[in-house]
Amino acid sequence: MNTIANRLIALAAVATVAVPMVAMIINSPAAHAQQYPSKPVRFIIPYGAGTSPDLLTRLVGKELEPKLGQTVLVEARPGSAAMLGHAYVAKAAPDGYTLLLGANSGTSAARGVYKSLPYDPVNDFSGITIFTEGSLILVAGPEEKGLTIAQLINKIRANPAKYSMGGPNVTALVFHKLIVNAAKVDNTYVPYKDSGQMVTDLLGGRLGLAVHTMTGSIPLISAGKIAPVAVTVATRMPSMPDVPAMAEALPGVSVGFWLGYFAPAKTPRPIIDLLHRHIIAALKSPGPLKHVETGGRPQYMTPEETDAFVRKDEARWMEMYRAAGVEPE
Repeated sequence: MNTIANRLIALAAVATVAVPMVAMIINSPAAHAQQYPSKPVRFIIPYGAGTSPDLLTRLVGKELEPKLGQTVLVEARPGSAAMLGHAYVAKAAPDGYTLLLGANSGTSAARGVYKSLPYDPVNDFSGITIFTEGSLILVAGPEEKGLTIAQLINKIRANPAKYSMGGPNVTALVFHKLIVNAAKVDNTYVPYKDSGQMVTDLLGGRLGLAVHTMTGSIPLISAGKIAPVAVTVATRMPSMPDVPAMAEALPGVSVGFWLGYFAPAKTPRPIIDLLHRHIIAALKSPGPLKHVETGGRPQYMTPEETDAFVRKDEARWMEMYRAAGVEPE
């Protein structure tokens, strides 16, 4: 009898331990990853609705829906040089349902703009992929068509108030500072919450120059509504080979951007890997690929490469800020 009783006691003890262990397994990140996704997935865009990143992610979302078996939502949260959207995702649950279309402006370049940030721009995100490095383009009103960079610099010197320069992100800000330092001009930089109002002011004659996306500029250039002046990177872009690089006239004046997809830090690795696989396939489909090629050069980093790149790029941006004389606010 004592033997039977001892065995019953031992079995009860095992059961007592096993129940919480089963609960832990059910609630573990790996178990959730196996069930993922079981509801709609949302992408946060830190720029205005209708901007190039917003339109691209909507194209990507359409490709992702059949792969994930869930609705893909795209939500624009612009503001504070793209940092509002980044901050929102940084604080989201790391479950794969709130993702970010991220850029240098809110990650690797962020610490040089603001002394105090509501999130850690490097450590609060898990990279899925960086998929393009691209250029912005300096544009002016249609009356400036055919104007060379040298001629435009002379016009800015003669009338700096007329040729104020607008931009929606830190890439545009640094580009302006580099021009001011290299060309010894003194025009005003006008920050915009998003590029929509910036283009409206340029078309209305309230702004002399604008640093805009290639994708957003090309239709307006083709329609004769604005005039291209120069791309912001060091060499000409394949999508607009006739437009010079600013560095051709002002050596050393070059700055580009990159875009990628991110999840909040500590998102389970199986979810990151699944998203990476499906997002890369979506980006390589005809619609998204054409969109990316218009304003940049496609590339497809792994999650590990993405995280390493962001850390290295932060040091590069800090050096550019020093060279441009940009001080954090």
